[in-house]
Amino acid sequence: MIDSPLDQKIITLTKIIVIAITIICFRLLYLQIHLASYFFSKSQKNFLRTDNIASPRGNIIDCTGELLATNRPLINIYWHGTGKGSLSNYQLQLIDNIKNLLGIRFDNQLMMNIKHAEKRRGEILLASDISFELLSKISEQCAQHPNIYAEKKFERYYPHGPLASHILGYLSTIDFESMGKMGIESIFDSSLKGSRGTLITTINSLGIRLEQKELSPALSGQTIETTLDTQLQKIAESVFLPDQVGTLILMDPACGDIKALVSKPSFDPALFLKPLNGTQWRELQDKQPFLNRAFNACYPPASIFKLISLAAALEEGIVTNETEVVCKGYVSFGSRKYGCRLRHGGHGRLDIQESIAKSCNTLFYIIGKHIDIDVLTDYAKRFGLGEKTGLIFQEKRGLMPTRSWRRKVYGEPWWPGDTLQAT
Repeated sequence: MIDSPLDQKIITLTKIIVIAITIICFRLLYLQIHLASYFFSKSQKNFLRTDNIASPRGNIIDCTGELLATNRPLINIYWHGTGKGSLSNYQLQLIDNIKNLLGIRFDNQLMMNIKHAEKRRGEILLASDISFELLSKISEQCAQHPNIYAEKKFERYYPHGPLASHILGYLSTIDFESMGKMGIESIFDSSLKGSRGTLITTINSLGIRLEQKELSPALSGQTIETTLDTQLQKIAESVFLPDQVGTLILMDPACGDIKALVSKPSFDPALFLKPLNGTQWRELQDKQPFLNRAFNACYPPASIFKLISLAAALEEGIVTNETEVVCKGYVSFGSRKYGCRLRHGGHGRLDIQESIAKSCNTLFYIIGKHIDIDVLTDYAKRFGLGEKTGLIFQEKRGLMPTRSWRRKVYGEPWWPGDTLQAT
């Protein structure tokens, strides 16, 4: 039986309708099931706003538990627009009350910003870092007022100002997030940060806040305990004159803990909590306050090196425990006189213990006549000189001279008189 042309058209049309319905069904299944979470999140963004809750940064304390770095609450007052076309007399009266309470003058630009915020339901900062007493007065007179909004934040606070600034370091703000840029603030930044919380806000079609809910609380950062002693640190810093440059390290001889560390000039870490202008930054750079002279500058060890020289001389048999010297204020070597610390008359007859106690140079000039510089350098390296200590802070490696170093750097031999200066 041959189908008529009409039947063929009906069959073709039916196939097309079935295919179209099938495609539509698969498309609906794809949108409703596979992309359900995507469209659900897109729809939520129409009425939900997600914000981060800043976490209080962890404290830094000394060995007695005294705070070296902590946080203080920072309270800001905002004008929150309600969507009215213009400010009412009641709102203008409210602005006058706020001005009187804050003791400041609202200029024309600020008033224009308030009017614009009122129309656009925006927020304008009226005052920052107000006292708790002033907040209490504003809360009493403007309680539950939709236009006045108080926000509490936390700002880094250093109770002792520039005390131990090279150990503590400072914070820098990048993309509205505080990051440690030096010292403990930088080394333990991830531990001090803590973890942020999440706050979700429900708004209506006009942008009015309907409800706020905390999804996850902010967790404070960890407390970092140092070996510093605040009282000893204050004493150590008081030794330096205002414009004096240098460093001082006070250690516990029993365990090696650093109890006080001073590097001058220092800086106030609180300076970096707010933007610095070009003049302030240039003044800081001229004084080089960020150089930690305790770890990143190399200084001759001076008379403390005599302990190493004496240890080398005893081990090499150059002197014994019974050795005595007569100090007359200088030692002659070649055509030159090498002076003692007490130049006029000298210290007289001294044994080894007295030579160390009085820091007399005579014994060590004699040692310098009989010891090779490479041998002395070898003993110095055994004591750790010329090597990094392995501290968590960045440090600079020292230099112990040798004959080969002298020839390589200066192109000349090591002279015997140089050894006397080295001991």
